[in-house]
Amino acid sequence: MSRLDSDLITEMQDALIETRNASSMTTDIWTLDELVDSLNDRQASFLRQTGCILTRESITGYIGVHRYEPASNSVGIRRLVWVRRSDGDRHPVHRATTWESDNRNPTWMRGRAVTRPRTFGETLTPADAFEVFEAPNEVGSFDALYVGISSALTGAGVALTVPDDFAHYIKWGVLADLLLKRGQPEDRARAAYCEARFEEGIELAKLFMTNEVRRG
Repeated sequence: MSRLDSDLITEMQDALIETRNASSMTTDIWTLDELVDSLNDRQASFLRQTGCILTRESITGYIGVHRYEPASNSVGIRRLVWVRRSDGDRHPVHRATTWESDNRNPTWMRGRAVTRPRTFGETLTPADAFEVFEAPNEVGSFDALYVGISSALTGAGVALTVPDDFAHYIKWGVLADLLLKRGQPEDRARAAYCEARFEEGIELAKLFMTNEVRRG
């Protein structure tokens, strides 16, 4: 990835008719901190919704344990496989909701452990952890593919995690946020246009990922 957060800030300053300045905004309508905060939020949202950058991690599974935490930079599990340590046998763990699991097996939290976990769901506390609705009764590990976020953007030339072909869509998302600020800068018509461009980028990235999977 070669696109830098400072590149997008320069482009946004041009779009907002602000003087190019790496350390501050010329007017007091927006602040540089607002741009940087929105850049981080929009990049995280784009990565979470599209899964265009995935990280693989092995997470140790424990007998009778329901809740696990992936790497600290995880913002969402996309695929999960249970790997039995004794023979390396692999089984997919399918996503489910707590409601589904409660209705299928109301005693799953206090019931006996099963040979392998079959379903999982992500938790709110702690954030980005996951819970298997049937705890394993054997030693193994979870092979996880998750959406990860790299170093925080600062506006000082940090490379974006989003692939270069989609980086400019992050700019549109930030512009949408800025143009919804209450007061003098509020322009809902232009904000709606910018939001549509951001959503367009998400759909294109999803389509790209689907085609890559098919070719693979």
